[in-house]
Amino acid sequence: MWKPKLIAAAWTLLILIGCWIPGNRLAVDETATSLLRVPNLDKLAHLVLFAFFGALWTRAFRGGRSRFALVMAAGIALAIVTEVGQGTKYVRREADILDAVADSLGTAIGIGAWILFERRDKSLKSQMVKSSQFRNFYRR
Repeated sequence: MWKPKLIAAAWTLLILIGCWIPGNRLAVDETATSLLRVPNLDKLAHLVLFAFFGALWTRAFRGGRSRFALVMAAGIALAIVTEVGQGTKYVRREADILDAVADSLGTAIGIGAWILFERRDKSLKSQMVKSSQFRNFYRR
């Protein structure tokens, strides 16, 4: 099961790289309103990035319910680390508590989405097994 962990780790690295690109290297001014004139559109981007983070890491860690708390704690920690990093002299970007909130909410949504996917997947597999057992019973 190393592939799911590798994919989740790669996604985490992409988040770090994306959040820590120095402000003077960005093509878009973060302080200006978005191109579509939608206020706080960057919060949606944070939410989506971290939703994938939550889903990928929940998938990577098989096991009991403790993995949900572990992934949520990791998501919150990553949110804090990325925002603190954005406030450094090197990155020179705006650290925003609302970004961290969007990150945390996205992580929770990703975890929930993966839980629903797993339940649906188990239900479908169970139905397929029952269906094949039913067919095999009447073939005799």
